[in-house]
Amino acid sequence: VGLEKDHTDLHVRVGIATSMTLVHEDGGNTAHASVTGPALAMATRLQAMAQPDAILVSDETRNLARRSHVFSFRGIHVIKGFAEPERTWRAISHKRDVDRFFAFGRLNNTFIGRGDELATIAACWRDAVAGKGGVILVQGEAGIGKSRLLYEVRKRTRFQRAKLLLFQCQPGGSHSALYPLLQNVRSELAGKEGRLETSDVAKVFGNQSVHDDDVVGIFSFLLGAEGSNPTLKEADLKVIREKATWAARRSIEAICKRGPLILVVEDIHWIDPTSRQLLAEIALF
Repeated sequence: VGLEKDHTDLHVRVGIATSMTLVHEDGGNTAHASVTGPALAMATRLQAMAQPDAILVSDETRNLARRSHVFSFRGIHVIKGFAEPERTWRAISHKRDVDRFFAFGRLNNTFIGRGDELATIAACWRDAVAGKGGVILVQGEAGIGKSRLLYEVRKRTRFQRAKLLLFQCQPGGSHSALYPLLQNVRSELAGKEGRLETSDVAKVFGNQSVHDDDVVGIFSFLLGAEGSNPTLKEADLKVIREKATWAARRSIEAICKRGPLILVVEDIHWIDPTSRQLLAEIALF
């Protein structure tokens, strides 16, 4: 991070590499742990090479993340301390509508088992196609195949559904109101700099066939967008909750005019209270 004299703006350079790393903890105190290894050395060199406000990654890092992120090739460079030249890449943006399983999973493996779970989901989907929605909770320990099951659902319903909305909760997001929705809006506006504006929210909702000004106004306020209705700041919390529920219902109805909808929330144990409340209201529609 650099701060020039008489300037208030900050700029960052980030270098990311993937390789072996040795972490030595000082008496179990992670705050004073020392890190060594080729990954740190490569990341340090890449950071020095990066342009201000840019993320430069190694070839191995790009290979691991290329399904989920967009990269721009930045040439082959001789890196001090490394015998072989390194292909370098600049991270550009996160790809839209990409879940973690698609990003990191092996999609060509044969799907084995989970017949009962698939049958339950298929029955619920038939009800949804017939006009009666439902809610399914898939839970279990990490690594048992929850994301793969979701992938199968996406694959088997792709010709019947009008839309699939995927919201990804993340660690730390529980302290930010409507964090999964905000991340979706940000990902659809990849490359935009500065604060979120009401026009940005309108654009994202418009892409989902939602053109209601009141819906855009309410979610712009909830997402903290620049230019949102200032009078909502004085409104009672109960009123805001009712407006949010109404806006969510109105949005889903607009999308469902084109056919059945699948709404997925991954890692729901990290969901923020506002999103949890809104999701519970949606489940009762």
